[in-house]
Amino acid sequence: NADGDTVSVTDVTLTGPLIVETGAGDDSITIDGVTARRAGVNTALGRDTVSIAANSAVAFDSLLISLGFGPDSITIGPGTLSLSKGRSRFVGGPNADAVVGLANLTQGSRERLAVDGFETVS
Repeated sequence: NADGDTVSVTDVTLTGPLIVETGAGDDSITIDGVTARRAGVNTALGRDTVSIAANSAVAFDSLLISLGFGPDSITIGPGTLSLSKGRSRFVGGPNADAVVGLANLTQGSRERLAVDGFETVS
């Protein structure tokens, strides 16, 4: 959808992976109260926002978020994000991208997370 997509995944436990892919446009993705083995989020052109654990805890073995062209943001919390196994990665695209809320990662999760291509990290 060229106008932007709105995706909300809430209060679910998955036995397989969670995959969210959006097209061009200003996309809004919310992941809240979710448990899954692996998760992947991939956005394209636009001002995209990804909100994780806004109200309830989120837990993945691993998580990959890849943001496309445009000023994009990832916000974690105030709930917690747990990354329990392997490596996870947030990849920013061109323009001014931001990750906010890394303090809301559970103990040990920050060491499993690589953050690349973001102008603001807090």
